[in-house]
Amino acid sequence: MGWFRKKGPCSICGQPGKEISDGFLCDSCSRKAEITGDPRTYTTAQVKKKIESATRKKERRERLQTLFKATDSAAHYLIVDQEHGLFIIPSHSEEIYRFNQITGIEFICDEDTKVKGGIGRALIGGAIMDPLPAYLGSVAGIRKVDVCHMMQIVISLDDIDQPVARIDLIDSAKKMSSGRVRLALEWARKIIDLVDWMAANAHVYSYEKSEADIALEEEADDLEENLSWEDIDIEREDALAEVEDLLQDEDLTPAEIRGWLEGDYEAEVIDYVIEHCQCDWSWRAYQIAHDYMENSCCSPQSLRDALRVDGFSEAQINEMFACHWDELALKEAKSLIEEYGFFDQDLFDRMKEEGYQDEQIEMIFSRLDWNTIISDYASEQAKCSDMAASVFAQMLQNTGFSATLVRSFMERDTIDWNAHALRKAKHIHTFAVCSKAQLKDMLISEGFEESQADYAVDHSDIDWKAEALKKAREIYDSWSQCTSAQMRVCLQHQSFQEEEIAYALAHLGIKRLPAPR
Repeated sequence: MGWFRKKGPCSICGQPGKEISDGFLCDSCSRKAEITGDPRTYTTAQVKKKIESATRKKERRERLQTLFKATDSAAHYLIVDQEHGLFIIPSHSEEIYRFNQITGIEFICDEDTKVKGGIGRALIGGAIMDPLPAYLGSVAGIRKVDVCHMMQIVISLDDIDQPVARIDLIDSAKKMSSGRVRLALEWARKIIDLVDWMAANAHVYSYEKSEADIALEEEADDLEENLSWEDIDIEREDALAEVEDLLQDEDLTPAEIRGWLEGDYEAEVIDYVIEHCQCDWSWRAYQIAHDYMENSCCSPQSLRDALRVDGFSEAQINEMFACHWDELALKEAKSLIEEYGFFDQDLFDRMKEEGYQDEQIEMIFSRLDWNTIISDYASEQAKCSDMAASVFAQMLQNTGFSATLVRSFMERDTIDWNAHALRKAKHIHTFAVCSKAQLKDMLISEGFEESQADYAVDHSDIDWKAEALKKAREIYDSWSQCTSAQMRVCLQHQSFQEEEIAYALAHLGIKRLPAPR
């Protein structure tokens, strides 16, 4: 539902903000503090500390970024700087870690299959232990199955903010014999070997030395292959044929293809293959983007970043956005409506926080069928509601629908308000003993029209004689010396009918009830 919080000037910068524990916090300061969870649980002092901490981390990261030189990698999963003892896990965070921050590693193939310490060697606090039994070659070495549902590497880090980094190699069902699983196993081997090597050699690097003092040196070009153009053409065709065969069974990203070919082919050959293989990369980028937005809420920028990690070029990403972004953004809005119950202003605010521009949101809103949205929502709520029309309309406004939209819906609605009144009557009957007239008055006070109240009373299947008897017993319990005449007057004041009163007096069953004088 919507976020109904008090608003006021941000306790940090003075800009408009929303309520926190002891003040207010704007969206800008919330992002600077890298707030996670409910902001209302934070105090102003805590937010200031988090901003200071985040600023220091950012400055450190920026310093390390100027130093970082990628010397080895496992595709886009793990990038290593062996010169300075640093590494990055792009899918985990932008943080640059030192080798000596590695505390452990775990390989997981499906949730019930775990090999701790890595594949081939075990890591415990950075120390390399005796080799584990051989695993790679076939996942069936642990479990005799035909399908792999999930393959993941978990790296434990000496980082209080993010102590665990997860690298997903397989996240949906794939045949064990498929190229995707073979590729994932190769990258698992590469990642484990790199992590083992980093942990074993962490002691070589002097991290006490200021990073600012580490000189930024130009790295010489790698050795060039002295191949003739004919040899290069043969390599290109071989690699292209290999990838074409792979693409027949698997939907791969450019990064996955690059990872498959690295080690066997030069970068120039790999670039050629990705450019010339029979794959519409813009359409593939759309499919990947669709999957991302199917599983989570994505802002335009976060979606672009994810596609870059998958190896798509800026041109391919831009083409995907130009052709399909309206459709994906509309899907995002519908997802927020269906899964989280955001409507109207709340939906606008949420999409704004996710990075959408005002004009993008307005375009999305113009394409949403709000009449259908409010009708579907109201119909679902009405199935078990006992609210009168006026109360129901207010509930829709409180949910986030505009007054104009609610008014339009109420004018054309087909909700059975008689059924609502009947449910309310039955609810009242569960805790109150009352006459038919009293129940009708209660329903009218709840906002129901007189005709709706009459319908509910007439169809409630309540035994009014039994109600009169219950009320008589209530009166007698608190006034045991009353006469039958006094009891009659009391029941008349409760608006019971004479026939109901006579029944109650006849069945009260208390001999000490004085006879009328």
